[in-house]
Amino acid sequence: MLSGRSSGTPGTEDRGPTIQAISWSLGILSTILLFLRIYTRLRVSAQDTAALVWAIVAWALTVTSQVVGAFAIKYGLGQHMNAVEQSGEVGNFLLWSWIAIFIFHVYVPLGKVAAASFLIAVHAGARQCPELFIEDFADFPTYQDPKRRYLLHFIAYSNVILEIPNWFIIWFSCSPPSALWNPLEQEKCHVIWNVNYSIFLGSWQATSDFVLALLPIYLIWPLQMDRKVKLGLCCLMGLGVFAAVCTIMRTIYTPQIMAKDVSYVVSNLIMWGAAEQWIVLIAISVPPTWPLFRPLALRTLSKLSRHKKSETPRQKLQIAHLGIVEDARSSFFQERSHLKDAISLSSFPTQPKQAFHTKEEMDPFTDDAQMNVPRDTSKQLD
Repeated sequence: MLSGRSSGTPGTEDRGPTIQAISWSLGILSTILLFLRIYTRLRVSAQDTAALVWAIVAWALTVTSQVVGAFAIKYGLGQHMNAVEQSGEVGNFLLWSWIAIFIFHVYVPLGKVAAASFLIAVHAGARQCPELFIEDFADFPTYQDPKRRYLLHFIAYSNVILEIPNWFIIWFSCSPPSALWNPLEQEKCHVIWNVNYSIFLGSWQATSDFVLALLPIYLIWPLQMDRKVKLGLCCLMGLGVFAAVCTIMRTIYTPQIMAKDVSYVVSNLIMWGAAEQWIVLIAISVPPTWPLFRPLALRTLSKLSRHKKSETPRQKLQIAHLGIVEDARSSFFQERSHLKDAISLSSFPTQPKQAFHTKEEMDPFTDDAQMNVPRDTSKQLD
């Protein structure tokens, strides 16, 4: 629990600017990608509406959390507790910090819901999936497996349900609740409740991030497409792995809210939490914008392939296979041509025939009984 007690630790270090730089840098990138996603939805694809709405809601909560966090930094977040006490802003620091943390915990499950909604949309519209422009999805039956759709629903619902108790734990872990931001009443707060439940919740959220990141890779990898394109799509769809790493780090730093020099050491928790917020939004905004970058990516891959000096063993094997097939094809047509020539030379007379009255008479494979030719003429053909 954030505490207002001083440890007497000297020092003037301030991690506030670092938190701001990381948060707003990732925030700008996330905002650009979100607008590109909106543009893709309006101009390119009519899909992804529900997932886009969830992403916009999550983005709004994240921006609100960052703004509130900026006030917490203004009043001492990132500085040593003795410096905050000297400034007389301990109460404001605690209040704005807890408001930012509460908004963060409201956002976290919505970020998972937004990610799961996008994957559910891809799953449900596998045969009409303009978000990714992968025609191979139409022939990929595992996308229609209802078990994966149930798994995505379970991840979304479970994150929301498990997060709701934490909202009450934050505000009612102190008696009275106003002790939460009162530095003189911090001993009335039950710190261990918040820490234990936050560690359990962070573990489940990290697991959810890994599943949401790896499930698309598991689905995309068996598709029959260019390997470079496949790797690119797997990277795009698997960006959630970085969010999972941030969630793990945030969970590891959770016990620091019990520290005496809390305004300084808790900055690690805040920093990883802010990175987690934005990276989740980046991870769920990049794949839907693939149609905008696909032509450029394919042209780049094509140029790289043309300028490649040597072929890989796999490419050499493919080239050899194509050469064998082409040689066999050429040999087949040559043999067929020789056979036709042999039949023509053995069937037709060397001297022009004097009288052929019908088309059937000119067919060398027609029986003599079916030809309107005298018997002696038939012998002449031999």
